[in-house]
Amino acid sequence: MNIAICGLISEPFIFFYALKNDLSHLGHKVFFVEPEYSGAVCLIKEKHDYFTHKSIGETKKNVLHQEFDEILKYELAILEGNKNKFTKRLNLLAGEICAFYESFFHNNKIDMILIWNGYSVRGKAAKYIANKLGIKKNIFERSVFPFYLQVDDEGINTYNSHKQTLCDYQLQTVNLRIDDFQNLVQKKLDLKNPLDVIKIKYKVQYYIKEKEYSELGYRVLQYITMQKSLSLKSKKKVFIFNSISLGNLDYIFVPLQVSTDTQLLMCDNLIKTNVELIENVLNSVSKLNSTWKVVFKIHPQETGKEAEYLNVIEKYNNAVVTNTDTIELIKNSKLVISINSSVGFEALLWQKSVILLGNSIYDNFELIYKVAKLDELKNLIQTNFGKQLDRNLVEKYANRMLNILIECDFTNPSSTQLDNIISYINKVYQQ
Repeated sequence: MNIAICGLISEPFIFFYALKNDLSHLGHKVFFVEPEYSGAVCLIKEKHDYFTHKSIGETKKNVLHQEFDEILKYELAILEGNKNKFTKRLNLLAGEICAFYESFFHNNKIDMILIWNGYSVRGKAAKYIANKLGIKKNIFERSVFPFYLQVDDEGINTYNSHKQTLCDYQLQTVNLRIDDFQNLVQKKLDLKNPLDVIKIKYKVQYYIKEKEYSELGYRVLQYITMQKSLSLKSKKKVFIFNSISLGNLDYIFVPLQVSTDTQLLMCDNLIKTNVELIENVLNSVSKLNSTWKVVFKIHPQETGKEAEYLNVIEKYNNAVVTNTDTIELIKNSKLVISINSSVGFEALLWQKSVILLGNSIYDNFELIYKVAKLDELKNLIQTNFGKQLDRNLVEKYANRMLNILIECDFTNPSSTQLDNIISYINKVYQQ
């Protein structure tokens, strides 16, 4: 096979680089095509070639303009109020990348593309051109279980084509017990980003290679903005409770997600921001019981939005912010509410009732309460506060979920895990 790894980023770099080496040893030809900045820097450090629309030169732009809105959906969602300023530039970029992909895939007789997540312009464009040319594809992403990956030829999370099989009662399962699943989700991946330890000279080489001189200024500005955000966060008054004091509260746990999370922005959710989640939950609970508390945990990888969240939360008397361990927060809670975070799935494993305000890979479980209209939220909270789920049903659903995933530590994949991934790739290719 001729395989193109498209839109590479640094987070799964170790996984894809190891996978590329194993595929090459088996006689497959593997190209890194249109990596993002972080992925390109990692490749430069390893002195490995990659191909972009800039390195090849001009190509014919023959992609229909109406396709750009879908290809650029994630970038436009992040821009929020600055869409008009950047739309023209992004449309031009999408056209150049799509035209390049079509030319590169055709000239190099690409049989399959591999993508991580697939929501960025480079990932979306690769999927669009692959579909146009009839090229097989595999999309990878982290899953609800550490050391397991989603791998699918259609999409990830709520768009994973395996999602419907989770309701198939005939599905063969691996038959783990609920204690096994609880232990599994408490295991920690080594999530150090390879980009963080790469020397500055390799990052500078990227800007020189791609002639992205203005981008360097943007990166400096981004760093300064992040530092200001961290400074604001440290100055805000945040109430920190330990797990013992939380155990004495009747509270609802609401885990916030990273504001740029593709699950927030790309899954056609009922609400799409953490601020909307905070306000809707607190307003609903305020109308129900004055003694109930709502405990929020800001995602540890959030940058730039913390002060905004705290300003909203501090307006309510029934709100608490904590950095307590997530599992402890789940264990002591009476109810968990999320847009579509994987924490909602983890809460099921401790038999907690879960309310979702968005679309997720696990939202069609019978155990999940999914809000269709915001005026339903108050009644769902009242009905499910303190309600324990059936242990046997939780075990069945958890086993079905594990059954559609592939075991693989993407931060340090073993040879056996890579062999299993390659077997899956071959299976998709032969279909």
